[in-house]
Amino acid sequence: MAVVAALGTVSSSRPLLAQAQPVDTTVASCARTPTPIGRMDDTVYASLRSVGPDTLPEWYRRALLESLIQDFTLPSPLDVPVVGGPVHAPAHAAEHMRGVVITALGLGATRGRHLPPRRAPPPQRHDEDQPPAVQPESVSVAITAEVEFALHRDGRLGSPRIFTSSLSPTFDASLLHSVLALDSSDAVSASSAPIRDDSLVLIFTARDSRDSTELQEPLFHATVPVWMMDRPVFARRNNPIPQYPENAERARIGDEVSYAFVVDATGAPRMETLRLLHGKYQDFQRAILAVLPEWKFLPAMISGCPVAQAVRMPIRFRADY
Repeated sequence: MAVVAALGTVSSSRPLLAQAQPVDTTVASCARTPTPIGRMDDTVYASLRSVGPDTLPEWYRRALLESLIQDFTLPSPLDVPVVGGPVHAPAHAAEHMRGVVITALGLGATRGRHLPPRRAPPPQRHDEDQPPAVQPESVSVAITAEVEFALHRDGRLGSPRIFTSSLSPTFDASLLHSVLALDSSDAVSASSAPIRDDSLVLIFTARDSRDSTELQEPLFHATVPVWMMDRPVFARRNNPIPQYPENAERARIGDEVSYAFVVDATGAPRMETLRLLHGKYQDFQRAILAVLPEWKFLPAMISGCPVAQAVRMPIRFRADY
């Protein structure tokens, strides 16, 4: 039985926001139907950032972002199969995922260890299918999706593709359609784009969390269900450890790389949801990406049902010799 809970209606406070309409969300597939414990008001924000050294003037970026928002149509029903972290947290992410420390010991030797979970009892021996007990916390839906596209000097938009999936095909398609609709409307091609090169790669993001470092505008408002989570995501033991890059080890260079991704109801990381949050050196990022698809997790649980959950996981590389 699919677990479906009504989100209520989407509200609009200005013409640029999506029009009001009822939306639903699917959070799990289970024999039982988890019942929400309440509802909360939520806002999904849109942002626009450039990739590479070239940037857009803020006035042009704001105008482009508002045009993309105006061309966005919220799908109905909206099937959102992912939950986030505690509803009182500043962003939807599982805070218990403390990550991994990778230590270079010299002579090519590498040691890895998992950091203990947040808010968990002191480390103790336990079966991997029975992780340490944690306090139940309230969670709601998590929405993050990104579309990559090229802005050409003549103002045309091209090569749009889903860069980060929300795992909701209809929502991803609506975000992609915003770029296609804006390009076909000739709204941005009336004048040339203020860029130095022939084209500039941009990322159009929809995310249900506020980021003061980005230019963001509300995409839509909704009343969303809240559930009590029995257990968040836990990494299983004996997952492969990323190899310390040889060049970085010789230079005794370290880094802390942080990724956000979704662990689905089977305990698998969904690589199409992967987002780099922090990291200086690509060698460390490649080392993580070489093993992350092989990682296994215990999925989050709501009312005994496994659900997909958005998590953040930092991995720290350091040379200790």
